[in-house]
Amino acid sequence: MRENDEAIFKSQLILFADQSGLGQWQAAEATWRLLDPMKRGWSRAAYGQGDAEYSFARFQFWQGSLQEEHITAVATLAEHDNNRTTLRNLHWLHGVWRLEQHDWSRAAASFQEAVRMARERRFVDEASETGLALVKFHLGQLDDPPREAERLAQLRQPAHRYLAMLWLAIGDHDQAKHHALAAYRWAWADGEPYVHRYELTKTTELLQQMRVPIPTLPPYDPAQDEPFPWEVDVRAAIEKLRAEKRS
Repeated sequence: MRENDEAIFKSQLILFADQSGLGQWQAAEATWRLLDPMKRGWSRAAYGQGDAEYSFARFQFWQGSLQEEHITAVATLAEHDNNRTTLRNLHWLHGVWRLEQHDWSRAAASFQEAVRMARERRFVDEASETGLALVKFHLGQLDDPPREAERLAQLRQPAHRYLAMLWLAIGDHDQAKHHALAAYRWAWADGEPYVHRYELTKTTELLQQMRVPIPTLPPYDPAQDEPFPWEVDVRAAIEKLRAEKRS
């Protein structure tokens, strides 16, 4: 029974994260109401404390209703569990939240901590690195901004929207346009309605600010989906369980 409860919890958490990312706010809210009362005492290998609360804080940010108490709740749980991944993600989230408010100093402090934690594990947090460069530029603390922007563009997964904002602040409209369009294509993902909703909204606003036409991209086409090898068996198992439940 414990294994079933754990699987249900993790499935609900994944569903909540997916609904949030797609901007399905009402559906995500309904899922959270089912998820939130569930226990969190799973094995460390299965679940890191604070992960669900982080997903909820990010959900609040994407809707424009994030509060400091959401950040504190995640930090308390993740620190107690030494959940470094969620703590690093939380510093990134706090950084982008403060960036959106033009609170450059607090955004810089959060991004710096996210970058430090990533480098301790010898990998690059592209979004935090680029966010840090952007806020440093606004603080007048970024040495050779064009060179830093070019370096960030060469990273494995460039943070294109923040690069566009950095180039726009530097005054290079062509580079800003290039990265803004790349950000839009990334945010479009599989096409409406399966898009990265928050990033698509923010990138659309950025393109409009720059007076760059919004690209026309194809919507999601289910005919292009290739079924997973196990999909038929899973569907059959679901129907079998439903039939047993009805009988």
